[in-house]
Amino acid sequence: KETLAREVAIHKEDLAFDRMEFEYQKEQDKYRRERDAKQDAREDARDERQLDRDEQQAANDKLTKLCTMRSILLDTLDRNEKKMQRLRSIDNRTDGEEARLQMLQTKHEEIEGHLGTVRHKLREALALYESLH
Repeated sequence: KETLAREVAIHKEDLAFDRMEFEYQKEQDKYRRERDAKQDAREDARDERQLDRDEQQAANDKLTKLCTMRSILLDTLDRNEKKMQRLRSIDNRTDGEEARLQMLQTKHEEIEGHLGTVRHKLREALALYESLH
């Protein structure tokens, strides 16, 4: 009987120890899950901030490109307007020279066509520029 009682006592101690070990392991697992979840949340937040920075940089790059394109188009438009004024001045000074007038007329039409294209591109660039604000 005494041996049986000792074995039962040892078995109860083993069970109690196993139970404590199980509870400890459960707490360790819970701690690891919480730690991993916090780490994942930090990494997600860092990735989100990086994505926001990348998107902002892309928008800034696009705006810079649009501003440059707008400046180039405005310069081109200004040069073409000056050419048109010179052509109009020349056109007004010619008196009856048909061949010269025809040549000027052709150049005038070419520049008008080019000017129309530049104006169209400028309107597109300005519309895109304004859509960013």
